[in-house]
Amino acid sequence: MKKPIALLLCLILTLPALAEEPKSFTISSDSEDAWIQAFPLMGGMLCRVENGESYYFLNPEGTEFRPLSVSEPKASDLEEGARYFQFVSVVGDEGKSYALLSTEGSLFALPIELSGDSLSFGDAVKMDCEHRLHYYDDTSQEEQRAHLRTGERHILAGDTLYICQYGEQSGKELDSFNILTGEFTPCEVERMVSVDSYKDGKLLMVQSEGEDMYAEDAVFIASILDLSDFSTEEFAPLGPNYRHYSNENIFYEEKTDSLLYANNMQIYRLNRNGEEKLCGYKPSDYMQLVMLGSGQLAGITQNKILLISTDASKLPTAELRMYHVYGDEKVRPLLSDIMFVEVEEYQDGVSLGQALVSGALQADVMSLDTYSNDPAPMVQKGYLADLQDVPGVKELMDSLYPFLREPFVNDGGIFAIPVRMSSDTYSYSPSNLKELGYEAPQTFKDYCDIITDYLENHADDEAYTLFDSPTNGNYFLVRMVNLYLKTRMQMGLPLVLDTPEFREMTAAYESLPASFRSPEEKEMSDEEWMEMSEKKALFYTCSEISPGGISYVLNELKADVENNYSSLPLLLAPWEGAPKVASFYTEYLCVFAQSPNLDNAKRYIEACVKNMSKDTLACMVEGFSEPIEDDYYDSMIKYMQEQLNTLKEEIDKAEGAQKTQLEKEYEQAQKDFEYQKEYGRYTVTKEGLEYYQNIVMTSPLMDTAHPLLGWGGPLTELSERYFGGQMSMDQLIKEFDQKARLITLEQQ
Repeated sequence: MKKPIALLLCLILTLPALAEEPKSFTISSDSEDAWIQAFPLMGGMLCRVENGESYYFLNPEGTEFRPLSVSEPKASDLEEGARYFQFVSVVGDEGKSYALLSTEGSLFALPIELSGDSLSFGDAVKMDCEHRLHYYDDTSQEEQRAHLRTGERHILAGDTLYICQYGEQSGKELDSFNILTGEFTPCEVERMVSVDSYKDGKLLMVQSEGEDMYAEDAVFIASILDLSDFSTEEFAPLGPNYRHYSNENIFYEEKTDSLLYANNMQIYRLNRNGEEKLCGYKPSDYMQLVMLGSGQLAGITQNKILLISTDASKLPTAELRMYHVYGDEKVRPLLSDIMFVEVEEYQDGVSLGQALVSGALQADVMSLDTYSNDPAPMVQKGYLADLQDVPGVKELMDSLYPFLREPFVNDGGIFAIPVRMSSDTYSYSPSNLKELGYEAPQTFKDYCDIITDYLENHADDEAYTLFDSPTNGNYFLVRMVNLYLKTRMQMGLPLVLDTPEFREMTAAYESLPASFRSPEEKEMSDEEWMEMSEKKALFYTCSEISPGGISYVLNELKADVENNYSSLPLLLAPWEGAPKVASFYTEYLCVFAQSPNLDNAKRYIEACVKNMSKDTLACMVEGFSEPIEDDYYDSMIKYMQEQLNTLKEEIDKAEGAQKTQLEKEYEQAQKDFEYQKEYGRYTVTKEGLEYYQNIVMTSPLMDTAHPLLGWGGPLTELSERYFGGQMSMDQLIKEFDQKARLITLEQQ
């Protein structure tokens, strides 16, 4: 198996770039997924990398990109006792610029000056934002358990800072502050959706025409807001491509006297006469744009600054229609000659299937999940294009676990590639079980025995809870039947319930206390949920079943970290001697066979294979053996060391009770630092890979849209009748098997 894996990794590293990229500048960082903030500054764009580890500046013309020398203020410089700050935004007007930084409860404006290759910060002025403090759990102001709402839009006009906020009750509100003194003044505006910069000391405001901005037929108007009296002048009604919920900026383009805004990846120009036209394209929906002084738009994707044209004649010449495809931010910028267009999704797998059969599906590339869309009929009936000639696809498929490969191949063809996996497997806490004298259950009967013993002997123990969330008999019964059926499916056995093995399981189920088997769902208050979350749970109703998640938990257990949530996948044999099946929902990428854009669709698939992450490969590739390093390890160690140094400085200055409290915090921070140094270097460890491969993946199963499994299948109605006292367990088994035979015949 090592040879296919080596070939796959070699191919991923050596495949050529597929298309010429637009004009761009690269940001130097240890990680290609670095967190980079972008702000307008003096007509250019300021880039802040990884919590201030480095800064860059793109000039207004978009021709020069250079690193800056910057000395950021410390949180304690802003506010005594503050441990951290958030860099909220940069605002500027009339040649003056300010950085907006926030601590847990305060917002500060600091003048900033760019001189050559140096950026400097001036003295901080605190804004009067007390009305924007949000207190947790109805705590008092004296307890200070609060966080500050810093707003979603920040605009400077003269010496006044305007901040668009979500209101306490509903809608949006506009705050204003004297940026020199911090004095707050409310602004009277109605039906505001967002605000942006305009010109001549005025703002551009979007308003809903009616009171309900969330109505399906809501109409939005772009207006010019006069800040002298807060009167408005209509600019133009926004077109059908405006998304009020997207938080995208609207830009005023003075040379054309028009507005620019994005919908997904498409950029539209709106003229004063209401005419809306497609004029630009950005390679990622998540790319936030900045308008440069030259009128160009710039954005960041994958550590690169891209200049985005709004000249409609320079739009990509090709198009790919994407159906439910996401998580490919690395791929789309590589195909700069292609415009990706999101198409409307169908409500369910049946509607999608009908569109496939009729040929009505207007899509080229599809991302589907096996739970809703069983790949078998689509592969067998020829609805999907053969991808075997796409570079990298065969090498990838040959390296995968067989259960991930086999559903997508037929007669030598490869018709889809799996790209993600998830599971609804329960999990268990090894440490919490051990504290109560239990061992991890191996069979369903063991599981029921632990539940019964806990309810009889530990139910009143306030430190523990059986599950992390309420369960009822109906839910538990369905889980039991699915465990049994998925095991038989993995073993290639008929899906029937009338067997000695299933009756053995029902005997274990019926031995549970009657209170646990109650079909009633318990309503819980917020306080009860909070109380339950603070207890030590024996079992969890979800599980992190990836090599990365398992590595994290194994590290915690090895270090004996006090964490109530450290849990491992709970894999049970439904009966003695049966395999322990782990079932996975699998997302797969495929191309519609009737696509008129097959060549470009295959180029996209090739790029996806080339850019598949190591974490994804660790989940899917059989025998994957290389631990995966955390790109952020060094920067995290540096940050934590700086926090320790800051705490030490505060301890040296403090006295009395404050000093005692700080010393406790320092002790905990030192423990966290040592843990990170010891265990934080790898996101996927050798031990995590071994556990995943030798325990989780011994009997894997692809969870498909089988009509006998899941909600909506025959078990849903039968379990309701069973818990309603309308039928016995024997009758449930008999009727289920009758329905199962009919469904099996229909499938055939």
